[in-house]
Amino acid sequence: PPYEALSYVWGPRNEATDVKIACNGETVTIRGELEAALVRLRLSDTARIMWADALCINQNDNDEKSHQVPLMGSIFSRAGRVIVWLGQGHPLLIAETIRIVRYIGRACKRFDEDRDRQSDSYQNYRKLHLPVEILTPPVCIGLQKLFNRSWFNRVWCVQEIRLAKDAIVYWGDQEVAWSDIGLTAWWIRDHNRTSLNPYEGWDLLDPIYCTSCVTMYDAGMMKIPLLDVLQLYVYWNATDPRDQVYGLLNLVDDEEANAIHLDYNKGVGEVYSDTVTSGIRLHSRLTAFAHISHPPEYVVEEDIPSWAPQWARSTWPATPFEWPRQHYIWSACNREPVKNIGDEHISHKQLRLTGVRYGTVSDVFTILDRTWFVPTSVRDAHPHSFRLACAACSKHCHEKRKLTRTLVSGWLANQRYDLEPDVDRMDAYYLAFTTMMSDIAAQTSHQPVPDRPLAQNIAAGMYQADTYMFCRFRRCFRLANGSFGLGPQCMRKGDVVVVLYGGDTPYVLRPTEKGMGEEGRYWMMGQAYVDELMDGGLMREVVEG
Repeated sequence: PPYEALSYVWGPRNEATDVKIACNGETVTIRGELEAALVRLRLSDTARIMWADALCINQNDNDEKSHQVPLMGSIFSRAGRVIVWLGQGHPLLIAETIRIVRYIGRACKRFDEDRDRQSDSYQNYRKLHLPVEILTPPVCIGLQKLFNRSWFNRVWCVQEIRLAKDAIVYWGDQEVAWSDIGLTAWWIRDHNRTSLNPYEGWDLLDPIYCTSCVTMYDAGMMKIPLLDVLQLYVYWNATDPRDQVYGLLNLVDDEEANAIHLDYNKGVGEVYSDTVTSGIRLHSRLTAFAHISHPPEYVVEEDIPSWAPQWARSTWPATPFEWPRQHYIWSACNREPVKNIGDEHISHKQLRLTGVRYGTVSDVFTILDRTWFVPTSVRDAHPHSFRLACAACSKHCHEKRKLTRTLVSGWLANQRYDLEPDVDRMDAYYLAFTTMMSDIAAQTSHQPVPDRPLAQNIAAGMYQADTYMFCRFRRCFRLANGSFGLGPQCMRKGDVVVVLYGGDTPYVLRPTEKGMGEEGRYWMMGQAYVDELMDGGLMREVVEG
């Protein structure tokens, strides 16, 4: 029979709010949030068939979960409608917020009808200006509270809403089309202060964080590579860390999703290592290593190998050098595939890989800023640790253009530096680096710095934005052979830099007590950028003998 599927956040278990209900002749205990949803959605005059995971899957039986969870994709895609329950709140605030959401949603739909919309265009609604008077303080507070609902950051809710052919959102006594909420989030995102054409009322919109909603609403994010999905939703929450992988598989390319055997009898470490090894077996590449981002004082965990990214994390990760994957052009391994991928070389505990050792780390510099601060002027552009690190780096790397490339890992807005055809534009990037280093030198020596705009031109703005994106949570280093690079924040003196077959960047390894020999054991610290290694020259020399 036709049915609806419920998408909601379970909420914490609490004996004071848990409720016992009758279900199929049995007494079942459910949490308060589900009870509130069922009471709100129940029809007084007719039956309503609804699928809810807490009732339809035995959460205490790992074998049943392992069988039922893969079916959730078809359950939500085949449902007549998906019902989103956001919970309760202040009735008047909710009513006013939903009124504005409907208003913005209708305006976006009319705007779409009057133009030839490009589905992949950036900032789709930047030219749609609505009366700033609609953004009263109560409305902005309501929009903040709406997009701060925990539903927008729950891993399972992503696929539940993305697979829906029709969806409606309930918040308290109000209901609204999911499309209106998604379009409202997109409009706000396109008019905040970081957009290319800031809205007159950006200062009111700026505190409203709706990026999660935009990502969930974006129809282009379906059946994409596994690692891109995991990176895209790395900040979403799941009670069970295994669901950071399992909860997203229905959004993944079928071949990659089928390569992972979903099994809740496995521990977190085994699920994460299985995710890495399935990719190695399928593609003969080490692409997953790009997503490793250990904390500064990293200690290897017994149940999670150092080479498995920790997708359930409480801290912000470094931006992978290789993401999105389809834009990446560097190949330190010269496109050579992984060697030895048989079962005797790959397990969930360790990998046996082949590569070339390039050098030993002799110095590491200050960890670059661990913040998502977005500067707007020179005076506030370079936080303390970034200034100190860049000042130290410039003393040890005398090749200006090499250092320019290193601070953005050889990239500029998805363009490889040495492939940029416009010589004048490239000169503008290098000039932006020179200006940035001059400002840093002035700040480091406590000289007065003018409060001029951070970016004098587009090239300078792009370069400086990319330095922040790629340098955060990393540190510069020097090798004993004189080379210079950018590596993970956890690296230290004595680590080694290697190029591995199947790896598009160099990697930083740490010898274990048994790892000093040529075939010893190492811990994986993460990927690195070393300018002279990125085009595969070292591996070509090895292959050619």
